[in-house]
This record gives sequence, C-alpha cells and structure tokens, in this order.
Amino acid sequence: MEDITGLPARCAALLEQHEALGEEHAQLNSDSGALVEQREHRDHLIEHRDALFRYHEDLAGLPEPRRQRLELNKASAETASMLAETLETIERSREAWKRATDAWQRVRERLDH
Repeated sequence: MEDITGLPARCAALLEQHEALGEEHAQLNSDSGALVEQREHRDHLIEHRDALFRYHEDLAGLPEPRRQRLELNKASAETASMLAETLETIERSREAWKRATDAWQRVRERLDH
C-alpha cells in the first residue's frame, strides 16, 4: 500500500483527470464522426477506471472515516457510465460501417453481372 500521505494528492490528480475526461466525453458526444477519437477516449477511460480501482484498493487499509473522505465512488460510477456510452457509440459506428460496406459490395456484385 502507498504511503497514506500521498493519497490526498493522488485523489486530487484523479479528480482532475476525471474532469478532463468528462469534458472530452461531452465534446465527442457532439461529434458523430469522431470514431478514431472515440476509440482513443475509450482507452483513456479504461486506464482511468483501472487507476481508480487501484486507488480504492490502496484505501482499503485506512480507518473508515478517513477512507470515506478519500473515496471517489461518484467518479468511479461516472467513469463506468462514460465507458459504457463510448463502447455503445463505437459499436453503432462499427455496425453502420458494416452495413455500408455490405451495401456497397452488393452494388458492385450487381454491376459486375
């Protein structure tokens, strides 16, 4: 477990990162053509989710009142929600691309005959 004196600074850094990811998420939701950026955002969210998990593991040894003050449950829940939304967006884009390429393939087959 990390030295507990470093936990408040780590908490602040995670919250700052979480805020930046939230802003990025809102921006990407307004841009339907940002598939590459969505995939990068997904990777950042996964890294953030894992960092939050490790942080909470490190809090486990603290006394209850101190642990409760440092927990980032809201950030963890919001990260999970943003990740789910991002994965849904990526899947919808993938399905749309597949439909478009399948349709184009059918057109090409008709033109070849």
